[in-house]
Amino acid sequence: MSTAETSGASAPLTRDQVLDELDFLTTVCHAVIVEALTIQGAAGRSRPADEFGPVNDQAERLAEVAGGIAQSEMFRLRRLNDALLAAGRPGETGRATSISSDSVREISLAPLSPDQFIDIVPREMAIGRAVGERYARLVPAVRVRVRH
Repeated sequence: MSTAETSGASAPLTRDQVLDELDFLTTVCHAVIVEALTIQGAAGRSRPADEFGPVNDQAERLAEVAGGIAQSEMFRLRRLNDALLAAGRPGETGRATSISSDSVREISLAPLSPDQFIDIVPREMAIGRAVGERYARLVPAVRVRVRH
């Protein structure tokens, strides 16, 4: 089973395993961007109320937060792809279908159903926790060189 399928054992990761995980995380980034933009659109973005804009302040705030998440993930995706290219790997453009980690069961990253919008916060928090755990697993294997 590859690191892209599970967050795996506690043994230090090899260079190829780190790069495989970064490949996978680019596809997760893509999925998170699409999901955030979907949430932003469903919440009404910043359109006027007479043009299907937000129905209340809460929806407007949700649209703002989702837009911010999408933008920060776009920057992250660029940095990940730049790192992969520097390591001799082509950047990924695919989209992950699911994510899991040691403490988060598998979460589908398929397009959201209308029912999933009812209580979106716990889902998004679980996705964030899974992503964070997967990045944390990379830390021991990645060394930063400081030039003097």
